[in-house]
Amino acid sequence: MAVTAAKSVMAFRVLTMAVDLCRLTTRTMNVNAGHERTSKARIIHQIQLIRGITQFVIFVLQFILRHAIFFLSQIRFGCTYVIHKYP
Repeated sequence: MAVTAAKSVMAFRVLTMAVDLCRLTTRTMNVNAGHERTSKARIIHQIQLIRGITQFVIFVLQFILRHAIFFLSQIRFGCTYVIHKYP
């Protein structure tokens, strides 16, 4: 549930930034050209950050899920889950 809500919030932020980026690219370059270029760069940077964070979160969740499934399968079939400690 929380993951779905987080995805929705991220998707909304990306959509909002994409709309802003679209507005900036379609607007004619005028006296504020430097400001618009800076705004575009900032929006693109934010989208790239969100994409990177999302990919990392998905990777971590897959890792946790994979290990949880393995651990539960060991318990279900009566195998002992041994953690090896090396000196």
